[in-house]
Amino acid sequence: FKTITPSERAFIEECRQGGLTARISTDGGDVWLHSRVDPRREAQRLLSGVDPTRYGTFLVYGFGCGHHVSELLSRVHAKARVIVVEPDAAWFRLLLERADLVSILSDSRLILLTHMSSGQIFDILEKHLVSFFLGSKVITHEPSVRAGGDLYRKASQIIREFLDFGTTSLYTAAAISTQSKFNCFMNLPHAVFNPGVGTLAGLAGDKPAIVVGAGPSLQ
Repeated sequence: FKTITPSERAFIEECRQGGLTARISTDGGDVWLHSRVDPRREAQRLLSGVDPTRYGTFLVYGFGCGHHVSELLSRVHAKARVIVVEPDAAWFRLLLERADLVSILSDSRLILLTHMSSGQIFDILEKHLVSFFLGSKVITHEPSVRAGGDLYRKASQIIREFLDFGTTSLYTAAAISTQSKFNCFMNLPHAVFNPGVGTLAGLAGDKPAIVVGAGPSLQ
């Protein structure tokens, strides 16, 4: 992040009840990321309909000033994953200069995706592919998305491509597993009633050979 220039279109200020908010200048006008009065209560309202015990993975679009991320981390269980997509690296660079984010960023359950290529995002998310499909919840911080514009559209496209890739991968794995079990069952009579390879031992000793077989069978 040292090479990133802090955003010049964002202005951070303190809120009446504590915490920070920010005003982001966009072509469509200014966007406030959080309430200027009580951003923590606002974060609680955002998450009011989210059951933290139902999901193991949470995909959050927009870090903002971190209020809703901190609130979510305080609710989810110890083995959950909170994946935050924050494509506006210039904004996040500015936030790092002004806000104390140590408690959030040091949480092992947090995965922050910012200033990354699509390949890097795929590499990180692939490790959590199964948990995505076992139960995940998408949470959108609307002000961040409005302020980020095209950055979020591009980021969401990468996530959609990853989910399409993941769907294909899991279906393929399931199909191969089913087919493999079927093949084993159909081969069972041959394995039981034929003499096996024992009778071939030593017949081709010291002779060159080409063996054609599939992985486990060759072994």
